[in-house]
Amino acid sequence: GVLFRTNYSYSGREDDGYGYIREENEKFLLEKHIIANDFTPAVFTENISRTFYHSLIGKDFTHSGEKWIIDQDFIPRRSSTATTVIEGVKKGENPLLTVMWIGIGYPPCSEIRAAWLGKGGVPEELRGIGENGHSPLCDTVVKRKYEAFPIKRGNGKYYINLQVLYNANGTGYCQTLVPENMKIYEQGYNERNRRAALLNNKNK
Repeated sequence: GVLFRTNYSYSGREDDGYGYIREENEKFLLEKHIIANDFTPAVFTENISRTFYHSLIGKDFTHSGEKWIIDQDFIPRRSSTATTVIEGVKKGENPLLTVMWIGIGYPPCSEIRAAWLGKGGVPEELRGIGENGHSPLCDTVVKRKYEAFPIKRGNGKYYINLQVLYNANGTGYCQTLVPENMKIYEQGYNERNRRAALLNNKNK
């Protein structure tokens, strides 16, 4: 009942393209959730998208205490632009209750927001209202990302300072953002319940 995909084609040329190691990362990280059947959007945005497990090496660097690691074949990548989960509706529910949970920008540094169908459904800070058509929140996240990838010379852009995200003091971006994001989820589900009640009243 679970379909895995990354960024290569199963029907294309064998061993051509990228994503093979990332797919194995994904399978390993999701296995316990498949067994427990405890999937929520937060599993993807707050766990999988912020985890530095490497299936080929067989090591999870996330809480390893290491400072510098090479950013290669982890689920989150320096070039990742968002972590997104679209949560649909059950049979009989109004499609307008569909919600997109999105952490715009580099996933380990992102803040979750809920976007809804219909007028005004996209939070203002996600819209391209900033300078050069940028999303204000995305600009904030990009600044955080470059704290994690501070080296610009040579091949420095491929080296991530993991302690910007996870450290012994508990002040890394992942460590401080995840609890706040879980509050956003709670608020989002409260809003979903409110919308559901309004839609039910309209249909009476």
